Amino acid sequence: MAAKRHKAEEIVTKLRQVDVLHAQGKSMAEAIRSIGVTEVTYYRWRSEYGGLKGDQVKRLKELEAENARLRRAVSDLTLDKMILPRPPRETSEPARRRACVDHVIDELKVSERRACQVLGQHRSTQRKIAKTPPDDEASLTADITALALQYGRYGYRRITAMLHQAGWIVNVKRVERIWRREGLKVPHKQPKRSRLWLNDSSCIRLRPEYPNHVWSYDFVEDRTHNGRKIRMLNVIDEFTRECIAIRVDRKLKAVDVIDVLSDLFILRGIPPYSFGQWPGVHRQSTSGVDHSSRCQNRLHHAGQSMGKRLLRELQLETP
Repeated sequence: MAAKRHKAEEIVTKLRQVDVLHAQGKSMAEAIRSIGVTEVTYYRWRSEYGGLKGDQVKRLKELEAENARLRRAVSDLTLDKMILPRPPRETSEPARRRACVDHVIDELKVSERRACQVLGQHRSTQRKIAKTPPDDEASLTADITALALQYGRYGYRRITAMLHQAGWIVNVKRVERIWRREGLKVPHKQPKRSRLWLNDSSCIRLRPEYPNHVWSYDFVEDRTHNGRKIRMLNVIDEFTRECIAIRVDRKLKAVDVIDVLSDLFILRGIPPYSFGQWPGVHRQSTSGVDHSSRCQNRLHHAGQSMGKRLLRELQLETP
């Protein structure tokens, strides 16, 4: 006959009975025999539940169950965190997800159900046996790739029409599947650049041809944590896209601009052109002449403000 499993409340009640019988004058051995357990079991119960009441034992069991549930949750989250970084980034296709699930099962020794749940793969999709590709799959893939390379702006629908003209009897869905499997994409159209002139034929942007050919400078503003404003004077080489000077201060005046440009002229030489939105004109400098006193300037109409572009350049330079 199998031994009876006692609940925590029953154990506390029997321990209380033994204490009462022992207080009435019975020996400890007789009191233990009266509850129907051995002395080893009694002392084990006493070490575990001694001094507890029924409601306290119930609360203890609830805390133990909650602790076990939290342990399982933490272990599950830890395992999920170990699984998720393993698959590659582009796993949108079922075949790639199938390979990822197999890799996770082999590496982490988890079940198929768990791996599919974490990676978002249906189990029926995971167990589906792929069909053998047709005999003309390789030649069709080669023709699609060749047409995509020759006509870079054509998508898979135009490529399908060209395959039909070449004699292929193929469905557009099959071409799309091969197109996506090979990673073929139509490049995005480049945005149109703004025009380089105004209505009065005045130039607003000069294309640099070599380093130190064209410099641009402008102010950008920001605020510190206490709300105070700071200003930054940035000088950029338009050819190399290098920010060659940054002056940061609460206030920046014309003298500061002259100081920064003078230092750059000493270190790098005088560029043929330097322009900015302060004080709203472009400056064309004569090479070999001091910019602050004897340089020859021609005024040009300034176009759109360069503050946003210079701020973006500053953010790229700052780690």
